[in-house]
Amino acid sequence: MRYSTKQRQEILDLIKGHGESHVSVETLLSDISKKQLNISRATLYRTLDSLTEEGIIKRFFLDGKLGACYQLCEEEDHNHFHLICESCGKMLHLDCDEVETLMGHIEKEHNFKVNSDRVVLYGICEECQSKK
Repeated sequence: MRYSTKQRQEILDLIKGHGESHVSVETLLSDISKKQLNISRATLYRTLDSLTEEGIIKRFFLDGKLGACYQLCEEEDHNHFHLICESCGKMLHLDCDEVETLMGHIEKEHNFKVNSDRVVLYGICEECQSKK
């Protein structure tokens, strides 16, 4: 078991504060600054690495433009695709039963196991569509 420090708990609390959303290092650094926490960039990176290795959080690399994103591991690990808005950059989960159906079809019919953590669909989110 890993030694729990105040900074480690504060970082974990920040990630938990984002719920099911993915969170970037830059967002976490902004949160740290706003809350005036005594956590350096190096400590943040080390802690994120440690939490990832321990399976407490997941690290995502969704495309070549964005850096890594982090998210709490769910109790039930299930397949989901990621949606990225090409207008505002918002990232969402596509939690839908049809994803499971599609994943099963690809595996069975095409003998290919998809890494759903890396599936990204691009388009325009509902909020940006309503602005047009």
